[in-house]
Amino acid sequence: MQIKKDYTHEKIVEVAKWIFLKKGYAKTSIRDIAAGAGIGVSNIYNYFKGKDELFRYIVGPLIAELERMMREHHNVKDQEDFLCYATGQSNGMMGDHVKEYMLLINNHRDELKLLLYQSQGSSLENYIDTYTDECTQLVLAFMNEFIRKYPEYSVTQTPFTYHAHTVWMFSFISEVIKHNLPADEIRRAIEDYIQFEFGGWRTLINTKYSVLGIAHIRKSSYLCSRKFTSAFLGFLSPWCWIVVFPALAAILGAPSYLWAASRWQRFGVATLFSVLFSVILFSMGEINIIQTALMIIVGFVSDDVLRARCSLRLSYSVTRSYCLANETVDRLRVLLSGGSRRDWD
Repeated sequence: MQIKKDYTHEKIVEVAKWIFLKKGYAKTSIRDIAAGAGIGVSNIYNYFKGKDELFRYIVGPLIAELERMMREHHNVKDQEDFLCYATGQSNGMMGDHVKEYMLLINNHRDELKLLLYQSQGSSLENYIDTYTDECTQLVLAFMNEFIRKYPEYSVTQTPFTYHAHTVWMFSFISEVIKHNLPADEIRRAIEDYIQFEFGGWRTLINTKYSVLGIAHIRKSSYLCSRKFTSAFLGFLSPWCWIVVFPALAAILGAPSYLWAASRWQRFGVATLFSVLFSVILFSMGEINIIQTALMIIVGFVSDDVLRARCSLRLSYSVTRSYCLANETVDRLRVLLSGGSRRDWD
């Protein structure tokens, strides 16, 4: 007898749910439900007081889940977890929220359709508005406690912002259900929604992203560039100090050294640069005594090479001048002895 009673109860709920989804609460009658279940109208009242109680019973699991999510997500005891997520130290809350939204939509898809689209005329007709107002108050209380515990963080205190955020949540769920998306696409959509939502909260809450956003970005860029430069120079050391700088000094100082060598035959810019750099770097502790000596030697060798090139140029110039002078003296001698230009060769 009890089995038959349970079966009748389940049959009424199943048929009522199907008719509510098809016709909506307002256009569904107890007679329609009784006819679909194959029982008398009076028999339904043995299980439910009326149509509204039956409708609330069907969407009851969904309402219980929504109430649980609202209170758990805004529990003032979870301030530390919220701080970790708000400052970007942890993304664990994002993963948890994705799972909760997936379970909510997969396990209560039909109930969400009833509550969002087919509840007109029932006592739950304005449930979304009531839920939104209650959620807004909970968020305000949560944020007030957050400000009290962590006054260094900037938190928006505009009630309408929280109100609009809750409305946006139901709008997102409504669109996902309305378009009958496959499971994998639902997951991607929820992940994008949660990431977008959390990114917005972090911007509103975290002072490093809001008040000091530009300075934070500049500081991060500076630190990254400094670390890269240090790593790069560290990789080149000691070759950077031993070879590159003296060679660069020798190339840049070549013209001035050639001019100095042609006049005074003294040390050139390469040696001076290598000595200067080596002394500075050695005093800073960047290179040891061996690297200092090698650096000076490279600079000296660079000067030596330039000196040799300069000497070759000078020797060539002196030899050419001597030949031209001899040729000129011979031509003058021919002219003075009464010869002509044909006798020059």
